[in-house]
Amino acid sequence: MKDMGNVLYTLEFNIAEFLTLLIPVIIGIVFIVNKKLPHPGFKPVPKTLSVIFSIIGACILAFGVFSAAGYTIEYKLYNDCLKNGQYETIEGTVEAFAALNSNEQNEEHFVIDGVYFEYDNFEITNGYHSTSKNKGKIKNGQNLKIKYIDNESRNIILYIEETK
Repeated sequence: MKDMGNVLYTLEFNIAEFLTLLIPVIIGIVFIVNKKLPHPGFKPVPKTLSVIFSIIGACILAFGVFSAAGYTIEYKLYNDCLKNGQYETIEGTVEAFAALNSNEQNEEHFVIDGVYFEYDNFEITNGYHSTSKNKGKIKNGQNLKIKYIDNESRNIILYIEETK
């Protein structure tokens, strides 16, 4: 049996990111319900304005529901890939690591054996995306084993293990 290294990351459902996606749902419900609540001391809202608020609320609500559902479906898809071995594996030394900085750079990136990885922690997405300024675990010169999915636009990191 091969000696496992130190596991730095494995895919998990991030409840904090999911709850962030529910904020538009709450705002949408407030827009829709607010016109039906009594407002003592205020004139009733004109019908036209009430309809506009309902339409805006419905759009915001739909955006929130679709975003939260998409996040959940994406997690399930990635988790199934990880469980069923439907991923690529690369093992090697981290090279060309560029940490997030405050000067025009919005992401971190690095290369292992010619495979390019890029991420930033401002995204609400599944997969590893913690930058070095936000408890990130990747450094230049590290020996890592990474399980990832090639998602056409970028490589999604599902698992990181530090090897010796």
